[in-house]
Amino acid sequence: MNMRQPVPAYFAGLPFAKRLETAAAMVVASCTDLTLQSLDPGGGSRQLPDWDMLDDQGKSVGVLEVTTTTVAERAQFAARASSLSWEFGELEWVWLVHVTGQVPPREIHAQISPALRSLERAGQTGEWIPRVPGLAETDPGALPRPLADLGVRRVCAVHRRGGGPGSVLVARAGPAGPFSVSTVPKAAECELWKPDNIAKLSGSTGRAELFVWLDAGTAQAALFTLILPEFARELSSLRPPSLPAGVTNVWVAAGSAGWPQPVAALLRSDGRAWSVTELPACRAAQIEILDGTGPGQQTRSRSCLRVHP
Repeated sequence: MNMRQPVPAYFAGLPFAKRLETAAAMVVASCTDLTLQSLDPGGGSRQLPDWDMLDDQGKSVGVLEVTTTTVAERAQFAARASSLSWEFGELEWVWLVHVTGQVPPREIHAQISPALRSLERAGQTGEWIPRVPGLAETDPGALPRPLADLGVRRVCAVHRRGGGPGSVLVARAGPAGPFSVSTVPKAAECELWKPDNIAKLSGSTGRAELFVWLDAGTAQAALFTLILPEFARELSSLRPPSLPAGVTNVWVAAGSAGWPQPVAALLRSDGRAWSVTELPACRAAQIEILDGTGPGQQTRSRSCLRVHP
């Protein structure tokens, strides 16, 4: 897949938070064959979900709310990083890289590949580096100086690519270290049971779904682990999330809302089990700007967005 194809002007011009919302809608539309239409106009006495879910006849069959665990500073860093391609031909692994954010993404991008390649050649893959905080540069398992000089706090190679280039998923540092895969349902439930999300999803007829973007940290690291084929057994035995009454599905994703593939890891649950969802690619033709009305809705004074499968 050509990860350098041009980003549509509308998508590129969105504030990062709105880009996350739109990317989530494009992912859900691709995975469900439903059309999603923006629903929350902002303001008003009652908050609405972000998206109306429409079938092929234009009938509303449910709603989707998009939320994120992202801290504002990390979101801003991610927005700058997402303008760069983080695939590197000399790498063989997918790397999680957590940084302080003090070094600009472009500078990190220019220098990080050789340092990670050295770790691959040394067989330092599959666990966080440094193994524990506070290791001196000469200690076994410490972070190499070239990475520390780029403001890197920790790195982890999570998956070896069978073919094609390796890649780097870079984000401002959040909490990390040893983790359990159970952090994924816990992170989902934390968002599912927030009063504002329950209020937006309650009372809907049909589907009521929450899409959760995970920030850098233990839950995100666990998510990247669970999507790997060799961990299928752990996924099948993973405790499903507890869904509030009326909520029918939760999506849990990691990525930076890039183009054309906005998510790098994606799970879905109906409250009975978890399933790995194929990572869809976005297409410019999915985006349509409307000027007012949607099925069963009152006329609005401003345009709204529709996302097709």
